[in-house]
Amino acid sequence: MRIGIEAQRIFRTKKHGMDIVVLELIKALQLTDTENLYYIFVKKGEDNRCLKETSNFKIVEVPGVSYADWEQVFLPWYAKKYKLDVLHCTSNTAPVLYSGTTVVTLHDVIFLEQSQQSSTMSWYQNLGRIYRKLIVPASIKKASHVITVSEYERKRISEILDIKSENISVVYNAFGKHFSAVKSAAHIDVVKRTYKLPENYIFYIGNTDPKKIFLIPFVPTAIIT
Repeated sequence: MRIGIEAQRIFRTKKHGMDIVVLELIKALQLTDTENLYYIFVKKGEDNRCLKETSNFKIVEVPGVSYADWEQVFLPWYAKKYKLDVLHCTSNTAPVLYSGTTVVTLHDVIFLEQSQQSSTMSWYQNLGRIYRKLIVPASIKKASHVITVSEYERKRISEILDIKSENISVVYNAFGKHFSAVKSAAHIDVVKRTYKLPENYIFYIGNTDPKKIFLIPFVPTAIIT
């Protein structure tokens, strides 16, 4: 098969969660699949050493000024150029006018159901929210299949976007080998003293989007390093 993977933002230096997920997915596929042909569609960026080509994985730099024109104009053109059997769009949205087969990973639909005011977001976050509201319903209905990250999200996607649950597969996010639970009390004490942490604290590694912030009491039993 000729498989395309949309990985627009993996070459940017400050990667978000979805960028890391698709980057690690591609690296895992490189270790396990030597038969299918893969075309990794990216936008030019400074961190272009984070992924290397292999014999059946070709990195294709797709032009574009904004996220929208890269995805809606240039990506489908390149997908047709490489005569793909399937295009996997990994970051919630997909080219609406693309006539080929698509699989879309939809991480969540919080942008369709959240009640927060747009005034709490930056202008960039607002533009992204508006774009997703316009594009996601159309691209999901056109997709041959949808992937999401939990049973809860599968239920919400099915309800909000009126998609049959059997057309949605759950693939849980894994964690990298460089993460491990540190159970040494002495090590934990050093970290707490170094960063002047209280007895109870929240270890948060997400971005600063307001929808990501949760004020939930948390008592850690181990520190992830």
